[in-house]
Formats: sequence, structure tokens, C-alpha cells
Amino acid sequence: MPCLGQDRPSLSRELLHSTIRIMCFQTNGITDIGTGFFYNFTSDADTNGSIPVIVTCKHVITGSVVGILDFALAKTNAFDRTQPHFQVPIPNFETLWIKHPDTNIDIAILPIAPIMQKLSDEGKRLDVVPFGKRELLTTNDQIGAFQNIKFIGYPIGISDELNNLPIARQGMTATDVSIDYEGRKEFLIDAAVFPGSSGSPVLIVDEGSFATGNGFAFGSRVRLLGIISRVNQFNATGHMENINVPTSLVSEPVTSFPGNLGFVIKAEVLNDFEKPLFDMVQAQAHKSAVNNLSH
Repeated sequence: MPCLGQDRPSLSRELLHSTIRIMCFQTNGITDIGTGFFYNFTSDADTNGSIPVIVTCKHVITGSVVGILDFALAKTNAFDRTQPHFQVPIPNFETLWIKHPDTNIDIAILPIAPIMQKLSDEGKRLDVVPFGKRELLTTNDQIGAFQNIKFIGYPIGISDELNNLPIARQGMTATDVSIDYEGRKEFLIDAAVFPGSSGSPVLIVDEGSFATGNGFAFGSRVRLLGIISRVNQFNATGHMENINVPTSLVSEPVTSFPGNLGFVIKAEVLNDFEKPLFDMVQAQAHKSAVNNLSH
């Protein structure tokens, strides 16, 4: 998969190809919709290559028996104005995800190299652009306490279905990203977060120039700040409560009102997956090599 900054006319158009709509079917017949985004894990040892995954929230895929991933495909005709896409149904969906070991961190990843290889064998070339470690915040990034942000996903299941493109929305940080809100690897955003936005990447996107602690820098940048997980709302009794962003699109009576504050898990927690993920891949490769020798 190409990285950000390659083969597209603008950074913002690249980002429209960084997410994927996730449909989950429960045993009770309810269909849930959430957002995932593409991420490439890379090891410090170049020989280990990279591992492509989809990232979303645990609560998006919890209880799902079948999932459908809606992949965008590369256009075969440069003059074609529509975006071809291909749905991949996956049984035993929840069991295939690797969940963050901390039960308080609502993040899960799905390694997709086997899916990509299968689609490639069928002559299907994906049109996806993943994030990577270089998009994570570092100590060199100088951002303010009140930062404009963008987030991309499928609110209320809405997308440009013909072109298989997500919906981009915006807001601002409501707490300082450099501080762990209430001691958790989270921060808050001031934005309306709707069902289907669970798993949406929260981004700083600057094209042309951006402010730094020393003035302005020219160029473009994208920083993956985090993943939308929860939202606060006022319930029918007037009390504030924090809940996982809903994923079900089943119509229900209105018993609560949004507080327009979203809880975002810091993207740095993705680093917690790196070593166990590469250890798992190496163990599988070793097992495969031993099996080949035994035959």
C-alpha cells in the first residue's frame, strides 16, 4: 500500500482513502456500523518489513459473528468518475481481531495481509492509503492547547456510496492533547459525534503552511492524534453520562441529547501492539518453515 504523500493531487484527497466502513452482524439480527482506518506497523529492524492492519474500537466488533469490509479498488480507467469497491464478508469476525490488552483501552486491530493477498490473486488492486508511525505526534511537534481537528468516518452510516468515500467533519480539541485526560490516554474534542463514528481517526491536517512555536512553517502535514471512542450526553433525567459511541442504526425513541464532547483515545497506544504483533508474525513464519521441512 502506498504511504501518505504518494500519487495523489492533495493531502486531503489522500485522507479520504485512509478509512473503511465496517458492518457487523450480531446474532440477534442487529447490524452495527463503525469506522476503521488503515495503519502500517513497521519494525525498527528493516528486515521485518511492515504489517498492514485495520484499526477500530473494540465495541464496534464486540459480539459480531459476521463482518463486511468495504474496500475501495483502484480505477482501471483514468476517465472513470466513480470509485469501484468490493465487499469482503468475513465469518467469525470478532475472533480475528487483536484487542488491546488493557480493558480500559477501547482499541482493536485486524491484520489484513492475507485479505490483501487474496484480493491481489483475484486481480483486485486496493486503493487505500495507510497511516504509519511517522504520522504520530512526537516531541518535535508544537501544537497549541486549542487545536482545529478533522475526523473522517461514516456518521449514521452515511457515505458517498457510489464513490465509496467517507464523510469528513471538523471540530477542535477541548482538552490539551499533551495531557492525559483524567489520567487516561485520552483527550476530548468539541465536536458532534454520531453513531458510526466509532473508530474514526482524529487528525491535524495542514496544507500549505501551519503555525509552530517559532512562527509559521511552509508545507503540509498530517498528524494522527487519536481514535474516537466515546461521547457524552445528557440522559432523560438531565444527568451527564459518558457512553461508547453507538454503532447500531436501529431507530429508538430519543431519550438523550448530545453534549458535543467526544472522547478520543490517543494514537500513541497503537505502539503497544507493535512488538507482540511482530512476535506473532515471526512465530507463524517459524511454524510454517518447520512444517515445510517436515514434509
